[in-house]
Amino acid sequence: MKIEKLETFSLVTLLLGLSNGSAFYLIHPLIKPTFILPIVAVFTLLFSKSYFINKLNSLILIFIFLALFFNFLYPTENNIIDIYYIALLYPVYITANIAARKYRKSDETIALVITTVIALVCGIYIYEINTGVMLIEKKSIEEGLYSSTFNNPNDLAAFIASFSILLLLLLDNKYKSTIVTLIAYIIIFIFTFLLGSRASLLIIVIVPILYLFFTKKKMVTPIIIVAAIVLISTIELESKLQALSYSETDVVARTASKISLAMYSYDDDKSINYRLDSYFYFLKNLHQTILGVGTKNYEHFYGNDFLGTVVNKNPHSFFIEITIAFGWLGLSILIAIMVLILKNYLIELQNKERFAALFTLVIFVAVSFVPSTIIRLPILFFPIFFFYCLSIEK
Repeated sequence: MKIEKLETFSLVTLLLGLSNGSAFYLIHPLIKPTFILPIVAVFTLLFSKSYFINKLNSLILIFIFLALFFNFLYPTENNIIDIYYIALLYPVYITANIAARKYRKSDETIALVITTVIALVCGIYIYEINTGVMLIEKKSIEEGLYSSTFNNPNDLAAFIASFSILLLLLLDNKYKSTIVTLIAYIIIFIFTFLLGSRASLLIIVIVPILYLFFTKKKMVTPIIIVAAIVLISTIELESKLQALSYSETDVVARTASKISLAMYSYDDDKSINYRLDSYFYFLKNLHQTILGVGTKNYEHFYGNDFLGTVVNKNPHSFFIEITIAFGWLGLSILIAIMVLILKNYLIELQNKERFAALFTLVIFVAVSFVPSTIIRLPILFFPIFFFYCLSIEK
């Protein structure tokens, strides 16, 4: 009983701490709440059954030590902070391990904890957009750009997208209700829409619906009805979005402007164009990334070609970021982690758990292109680690 209570305490503490994104660092780096996470992780290792050696465990530790080596070899003021965030991948793994074991025991605590954490993060966002008060200040963020405990709306949208399938699975297991699952999906969609992250919105529109199609056939009809309503509502959508972009409400104006830009003025969207140019440049110059240069040293790779652009500071792709920072060795370890996870999903998981795991992995790969960097968002790894731990938890 003591072990169970300790694991529940550790699960809640770790998830709450990890779900703050990178926003807290921008206020008080010395009293950052997530500094308690390594302590809790060690505490969990010593007094619970969470610790055991396996291939994923080993690859995570190798990746962490590789990051330590490169960032100490090429130190900057900012990449020292990245070491801390990368090291948090291990507490994420421990948290996922605890959660997977509780899931296997049909412990409903896991559904309650994850739902509560997501609700808390989203609740802070609702409070911010309704009151105009930013509870957690961020540096270099434009006025009215609310994002709860994360540094910006894209980070928060990536967080919601990453957890979407897992949340739908847990709620379905708990309530076994098509209505509850459908309502949960609609809420996820609305939040993503409000955040104005176009890539995350596209992910939410496609991937969870595919998951629901394969696992809950009865939901096909209401989904088609909802899709039809959305399609009909797009009539004269461009003029409606343009009108909303002049709204006095910051979040409405910003969201409408972003969607209008993505749908009707693609050539004028500098954010997308910069990213695509960056991706093509990376593929063309892949041979220059054999040896890494550490995180936050990306200008060494991009040089003057992207001087003054956002990608010169953050490549906006986790795989590109890792390759530039830690070379082909870092990329190989990352690919090995993804292949190992995929292999276990296909071999060890069955039925809806397998579908949930595979679609969660698809979302992870997709959202890795959404935030400027997910190195400082270790919480995004939790869902894919959860399903891996579930595959080895007997």
